[in-house]
Amino acid sequence: MEQSVELTDIRSFLLWCVIGHYALLLIWFGFFVFGHRWLYRLHNRWFSMTRETFDALHYALLGIFEVLVLVFFLVPLVVLYLTG
Repeated sequence: MEQSVELTDIRSFLLWCVIGHYALLLIWFGFFVFGHRWLYRLHNRWFSMTRETFDALHYALLGIFEVLVLVFFLVPLVVLYLTG
């Protein structure tokens, strides 16, 4: 039995991936901004680090996560919409 994947299925999958990952990014950002003290205490239980290191680490990881979402989900989605 052979199953074919339609172009609309791929577009739909990529769109939901973008929506889900950006929702996760916004939740992470919200916790970082509005629950900074709580998040720092939680992480400081496991890893001893200064607030500056904690902030730099989360800021860098947020940026890396956003770039990965752009490269692997948003750009292919835009390309599929422009070409098809």
